[in-house]
Amino acid sequence: MVVSALCAFPVAPAAQDASTEAAAAFDQGTQYFGRGQWALALESFQAAYRLRAHPAVLLNVATCLDRLGRAVPAVTEYQRYLRLRGSGIEHERRRFVDDALRRLTPQVALLAVALPAPGAAVAIDGTLVVIGEDPIVVPPGPHRVESRASDGRYTRVDILADAGSRQNVALRFPSGPSQAAPGQATVPAPATPPAAPSPQPRSDGDPAAVVAPGREPRDGGGWDPSLRWVGLGATAVLGGLLVYTASRTLALADEYERTDDPETRDEGLTYRTVTEFVFFPATLLAAGFTVLAFVFAADTDESPGTTAAVLPMPDGLILAARGSL
Repeated sequence: MVVSALCAFPVAPAAQDASTEAAAAFDQGTQYFGRGQWALALESFQAAYRLRAHPAVLLNVATCLDRLGRAVPAVTEYQRYLRLRGSGIEHERRRFVDDALRRLTPQVALLAVALPAPGAAVAIDGTLVVIGEDPIVVPPGPHRVESRASDGRYTRVDILADAGSRQNVALRFPSGPSQAAPGQATVPAPATPPAAPSPQPRSDGDPAAVVAPGREPRDGGGWDPSLRWVGLGATAVLGGLLVYTASRTLALADEYERTDDPETRDEGLTYRTVTEFVFFPATLLAAGFTVLAFVFAADTDESPGTTAAVLPMPDGLILAARGSL
């Protein structure tokens, strides 16, 4: 049993319905994932995210895209997962993502695009992108980067992106208003600066990846593995000592009844004293360790969501997730 104290806030029926639908879609995605149906799992995660977003499931989304061989959106989602989760990522998950990026990055190219003016629209190969903290991930090869301002100024840069490279793309507008030649301008002039949560992946016709809901353990949630093993070891040692001294006391008492030997009696009293001395701390430690194991081993978030984890296994990956919306 996990005991937690949470403040109760009223939830609108519509929000409850969305959470329920998101949990159902997410659970469906985990079932597809477990059967190796990556495309269906990705669709379910996308549907769940549209109802309730949470950055934790970006790990699931990226893994599905990776399994589908879509390196460009997979790298995009892995990058976004690292940025949004920050220092809250567990060590094993961080190592898993770093390994995936080391494997996938040589297959793609990264473009760090500098806006020529605030609010300017940017397109790569005719597809609008949003410039954020993460570099834009593109397949290796030639690309056209265009930008247009609200006053009509237009510029473009043609580049050749090598596999595994990271390039800085500096866009500059001409000093005065200008128009591109017919057929060249593919970037609409924005009325207001575009707003989007993060750059969308673009890869040889692949649709932009959408993320699914989930949650990871709270930052600092759980307990340190070394502390867990120390507590378990101390409990085992005291428990073993308690069993030994108690059994030895009973054996000596039985022997004393048969022989009436004073030395046997004294030894039995000594073991009984040790048993009584060990019993209380052993019981207290065992009870406390059990409570801590239940309380802190439950990796929960403060907000409703679903738990998701992609774990590396010897024969591949396994995703463990449970809806709790």
